[in-house]
Amino acid sequence: MDTSDSEPLLGDRRRIKDATNNDSDFSVRAVLAGMLIGVLINISNTYYGLISGSSQQMPIVSALLGYLGFRFLSRFGVEKLSRAENVLIASTATATGCMPVTAGFAELIPALEYILEPVDMGPVHLSWQSSVVWSLGVAFFGIIFASLLRRSLVMPKDMPWPGATASSNVIKSLHTPTVDRTIAEDQTEQEHAGFTPHRLRAIFNSAGVSSIITVFTYFLPVLHDLPIFGSHVANTWLWTATLSPGFFGGGMIMGPEITLHMLLGAIVGWAILSPYAKTRGYAPGPTDDWETGSRGWIIWISLSALIADAVVKIGWICLEAVHNNGARYLTAYTHYFRSHAVWHRGLAREDTLAADHEISNDSNTDAPMSIMKRTAPIAAFGLSILLCVATTTIVFSSVVPWYHVLLSVLLALPMAVVSIRTLGESDYNPQSGLLSQLFFASIVPHSSANGVLINIISASISTAGASQTGDLAYDFKIGQLVGAMPTAQLFGQVIGSVFGAIVSSVTYRLYVSRFQIPGSFLQVPSAFLLVSTAKLVLGRGLPSGVSIFMLGFGMFFVAATILRTLYPNRWWRVFIPSGVSFAVGGLFTWVWIRRTPSNASSVEVIGSGLILGEAIASLFNLGFTAFGLPQFGPQSPL
Repeated sequence: MDTSDSEPLLGDRRRIKDATNNDSDFSVRAVLAGMLIGVLINISNTYYGLISGSSQQMPIVSALLGYLGFRFLSRFGVEKLSRAENVLIASTATATGCMPVTAGFAELIPALEYILEPVDMGPVHLSWQSSVVWSLGVAFFGIIFASLLRRSLVMPKDMPWPGATASSNVIKSLHTPTVDRTIAEDQTEQEHAGFTPHRLRAIFNSAGVSSIITVFTYFLPVLHDLPIFGSHVANTWLWTATLSPGFFGGGMIMGPEITLHMLLGAIVGWAILSPYAKTRGYAPGPTDDWETGSRGWIIWISLSALIADAVVKIGWICLEAVHNNGARYLTAYTHYFRSHAVWHRGLAREDTLAADHEISNDSNTDAPMSIMKRTAPIAAFGLSILLCVATTTIVFSSVVPWYHVLLSVLLALPMAVVSIRTLGESDYNPQSGLLSQLFFASIVPHSSANGVLINIISASISTAGASQTGDLAYDFKIGQLVGAMPTAQLFGQVIGSVFGAIVSSVTYRLYVSRFQIPGSFLQVPSAFLLVSTAKLVLGRGLPSGVSIFMLGFGMFFVAATILRTLYPNRWWRVFIPSGVSFAVGGLFTWVWIRRTPSNASSVEVIGSGLILGEAIASLFNLGFTAFGLPQFGPQSPL
C-alpha cells in the first residue's frame, strides 16, 4: 500500500488500530512528567503575570522537555515515549501552567489584596487555603467548555491554527512510528539528527544565558532599570531600559509587528501623554503613582483603546460565526447532545463504533469525549457550576450572590467561543474580561458599596472559563493533528488543573512575600486595569482631563481595528497599530527569519527558553533576598 501521502497513523486499517491501541492509553508517567514541566510554566506565568500581565502556553517546550527526559531514561531500560504520551505531557503541562491566569493570581488576587481601596470594601486578604479553594472552584468548567466545543470549533478545518500546527509538526518530527522506520529509515534518522539536538540545545542554551543574566541583575540592581537618559529623567519620568532576557524572549515570540506597536504605544504614553498630564495639572502626584500620578492617568486612555479593540474584534467574530456557520453549529450541537442521551448503553461499544467510523472517514481522533465514565458531560458541567458557586461562597461569604456566579459561568461560554476562534485564527488568546465587566455593571446598582468587588470577582470567573477553554482547546487541536485520542488529554487536563491550583497558590505567595506589591518590580498592571475598568463602568474614578483623550483614542482604535479586520492581507496593515499590542526582541526575530528562513521555527523555542530561564532564576533571587545577600553598585533609580 502506498502511504507516502498519508499521515503516519493513516493507511492500513490494521496499522491504525495497533497505533491507536498503543498510543491512546492513559499514561501515568506522561501525566507526572507533564505536571513537573507544568510547574516551570506555572512559575513563569506567575512571574511575568505579576510583572507585565503576560503569559505563555509553551506547548513546544513541554513536548521537547518531555521527549528529552524519556530519551535520557531510555538508557536505563525505560520504554521510549510515544507521540500520544508526548501530547499528553503537553496537555497536562498546559493545564498546570495556565492556572495562574485562570485563577487570577496575576489579576484578581493582587487586586483584592493590594489595589482595592477601603471605600470599595478592600483590601480583601486571602489565606493560602482560601486561594487554593478559589482556584479549584474555577479550575473545571473551562475544561468542560473545551470538551463540549471540540467537535464544532476545534476539529473543523476552517481555521489555520498556526501555533497548534507548528507544535504538532514538532511532536511528529520527534516520533517515528515503528512500522515506518523500515520504510524511511535513512530519511527519518537524518531528520531526527538535525531536528532534536538543535532545538534541545536551543532551549538549554537560551535558558542558561537568561538565568545567568537574571542572577547577575540581583547583585547589580541598576541593570534592572538602566537610566539610559540620566538619573534625573529616570526618576522624574520613569524613562529607563529593563535588561530582561524574558522580555526579549517574549518579543521574539510576538514578532516585530506587535512589539513595534507596543513601542509606539510606550512612546505616545510616556513621552507625550505623561508630560502633558503632569504640566497641565491633571496628574500632580509622582509619575509612578497609580492614583495621582501620570501612570494612573495614562491607564484610562489605555483602557479605552482596549475596550474599543475588544468590542470590534469580538463583535466581528460573533457576526462572522453566525453568518457563516450558524446552521452548522446548530446541527453539530444537536447531534452532540442526542448522541450523549444514550450513554447508559455503555461506553465500550460506543468507543469501538466511533473508532471504526473515524477510521473510515480518514480520522482517528473523533472519539467520544468522556469526562466521566458513567455520567454525561452535561452532568459534569452542572457539577462544575455547583463547585464554583460553593467555593466562591466559601471564600467571599455573601458578597457575591450565587446567581451572579451562575451568570458568570454562563457568560463564559460565548467568551470561550471567541477565545477559541481567536486562537485558531491568530494564535492570540484575548483573556479579557472587559465585556463581562460591562455586563455586570448593567445589573449591579452603581450605588452598591460592593459594586466594584462584585464586578471584578464576577468578571474574573467569566475570564477564567474563557481563557482556560482557549488554552485547552489549543491542546485538543494539537492532539487532533498528531493523531492522539482526546480522552487521555482530558484526564491529563483535569489532573493538571487540580495540581496547578495548588502550585499557583504557592508560587504567588513566594513572590508577594519577598517583593513589594505594587512596586517598581512587581507592578501588577493587570490588577490595576481590572479595578480601573470596574470603576469606569460603574461611573466613578475618572480623573480630570482624561475623558476627551479616552474618546479620541477609542474612536481611533475602533477605526483601526475595523481596517485591520476588513483587510487582513494588505501590505499596509502592519502599519496600523493594534489596541492590544518588547521591540528589540521583535526586530531580532525579523532579522533571524530574513537571514535563516529554515530556522524560523526555532524562534519560539529560543524565546521560550529565555522566558523560562529568567522565571526560574527569579526563585534564586528570592532566596538571595531572604538570606540578605549584599548587592553592589548603584541601586535602581526607581
